[in-house]
Amino acid sequence: MFYLKQILVKLNFTSPVHFGSRRLSDGEMTIKADTLFSALYIEALQLSLDTKLLLEDLVLTDTFPFDEKTYYLPKPLLMIHSSKLENTDFKQFKKLQYIPFDLYEDFIEGKITSDQAKVLNDQFDIGSYHFTLKVTAVDDAMAKDVVAEPFSIGTFSFRKGTGLYFVAKGTSEALKALETILHSLQYSGLGGKRSTGYGRFSFEVFENDEFLTFLQRRGSRNILLSTAMAKEEEMHSLEGDHRFILQKRSGFIQSFTYSDRIMKKRDFYSFCSGSAFEKQFEGGIFDVSNGGNHPVYRYAKAFWLEV
Repeated sequence: MFYLKQILVKLNFTSPVHFGSRRLSDGEMTIKADTLFSALYIEALQLSLDTKLLLEDLVLTDTFPFDEKTYYLPKPLLMIHSSKLENTDFKQFKKLQYIPFDLYEDFIEGKITSDQAKVLNDQFDIGSYHFTLKVTAVDDAMAKDVVAEPFSIGTFSFRKGTGLYFVAKGTSEALKALETILHSLQYSGLGGKRSTGYGRFSFEVFENDEFLTFLQRRGSRNILLSTAMAKEEEMHSLEGDHRFILQKRSGFIQSFTYSDRIMKKRDFYSFCSGSAFEKQFEGGIFDVSNGGNHPVYRYAKAFWLEV
């Protein structure tokens, strides 16, 4: 597939968020590409849009942090060779999760010292985690039979001037549909507990940006910027010296027409963003339904950065 355009989408959250955790009391800071795609796809169905554009003509990165100064990329799982790493504090490098894109090449080439890594860790401040105790509201007519149990929610609040971004590439029609979906989705929100006001955001779209130019660079090594998995016929691409993290992706099916009871998606394993491969694979969108009335899709297309 030849993708004609590439855009940068910045999400500015106007309320706390609850992302991607198995337990309600926990929370994460970012959204993976499969979760983002699921939210976009469900919103497209509600808007009666052509979902074929999303399935066939669009590729997304995971969401990553940004602040007033830079866009951050996931730390690449590469073996770094440099004389500067001798007699150094490796804990600072291990602590790093994200690298400013303007320092990404220096990091890969081993030009970042542990002192500089410490500065990056200290400066990385896009928000804070919170732990909130709530109680479910009980209708007066049911009050005698139902006990209101307290529960905890783990959330993340973004500092002013910070947020998440993702990059999308696709046909002009697919990217236009993406913007239409985002216009609607910003009011319903992203993540969990949206009915209580979490996950609201506004968004900005950029087509000409220094960062987009950086993503088009060419190199001999390939870094995943999305949660992805190779298709069966691409498994030969996984031969070689690769460094990756494989993560289990599961969850419940959000569809009233799929089954008359709540059902889980089939477990699926994906490579995490930051994983490094010798060869690229395209990935795809997989059916993870489990005996229901219609397919259930798990997004796993690969978005690559060459270094």
